[in-house]
Amino acid sequence: DTLVASLPCGAFGLFAFSGRLDHNQARLAYLRQLRPHFPADHPWLLTNLSWACIEAGELDEGFEHAQRSFALRPANGNIAHVLMHGHFERGDAAAGLAFIDAWLPSCPEDAMLFGHLHWHAGLCEIALGRADAALARHLKQVLRQLDAAPPLVGMTDAVALPWRLHLLGHRELPWDQAAAYAQRHFGKGGNVFAEFPLAMLATARGARAGLDNVNQRLQAAADKGHPAAPIALHWTAALAAMMDGNRHAASAQIRLCNAEATRLGGSHAQRTVVDRTIEWLETA
Repeated sequence: DTLVASLPCGAFGLFAFSGRLDHNQARLAYLRQLRPHFPADHPWLLTNLSWACIEAGELDEGFEHAQRSFALRPANGNIAHVLMHGHFERGDAAAGLAFIDAWLPSCPEDAMLFGHLHWHAGLCEIALGRADAALARHLKQVLRQLDAAPPLVGMTDAVALPWRLHLLGHRELPWDQAAAYAQRHFGKGGNVFAEFPLAMLATARGARAGLDNVNQRLQAAADKGHPAAPIALHWTAALAAMMDGNRHAASAQIRLCNAEATRLGGSHAQRTVVDRTIEWLETA
């Protein structure tokens, strides 16, 4: 029952990838409906409820559930992951980094979330002004364990941190490793959310043909009525304008993307790459 109940949950679940603008609220309502049918200290329920609360902006309630779940199963990587999202949403990078650096030594390196938790640590380091440390972590930990993660997690991790570092002025970044991973797992593209990092990767490598391919796949999805595809098309239009050196057009398109970026799915932490790109466009 719990396995079936989990399908609508999470950053890549049925709610998240529904294209709904209110999917965070819908997921939280769903889990609150489930809650009376589970024991009060059921770790699965507490973990998913805590994450749903955090993504829906109910941070205090989310932390309460998360800390309770962590106390029950401190070795659980899923709840460590939720706590990192909580620290991110609270804007407390120092607490997040201290927590995850203390927790990670106990985590097997082939665990599904090992690299992704290092990605979260890298976000903390960037927020703390330690971009060089974030890059070192990406090279040493995240890239090394990409294949232990589900491909969609690996694809976003491989691209999103280097993109943020690129916006900060770093130029020697591991785009070739990310491209090799993309070719292995997304040679023919992916769902709308997967196309998002594929578009970033093509732009970072100056591969206009690759960006055009992403755009064509997204247009096909939009033509079939996928509600998130038009939002992603604003992203690809913005990146194309960036490649053309047209910051004004890029800014206009990316703001259209940002207005309803929630439709793309994933987590808010992942989608803040749009905010960081807007800041770069409008301040550089």
